[in-house]
Amino acid sequence: MVTSKKQWRNWSLPSKLTAIGSVLSAISLALYLIEKAVHVPLEPPKQVPDHNINITTGITNSGEMKIQGNVTIKSEEGGGE
Repeated sequence: MVTSKKQWRNWSLPSKLTAIGSVLSAISLALYLIEKAVHVPLEPPKQVPDHNINITTGITNSGEMKIQGNVTIKSEEGGGE
């Protein structure tokens, strides 16, 4: 439904804003459905680096608490620890 300029001028401000919001919503919905139908992501998926965390706890013979740990993070460039 397209209105003429004369009809548009006779509309109240709330009616004009409702019409503009409806058009913008329809455009947004159409773009969303097109994106989902074509399966074209707007941003490439981000790869999460691999992480490995090991923590060992224990109590020594003298009664002290012992905590040991290591963290391994593999970077995207194929680096090591």
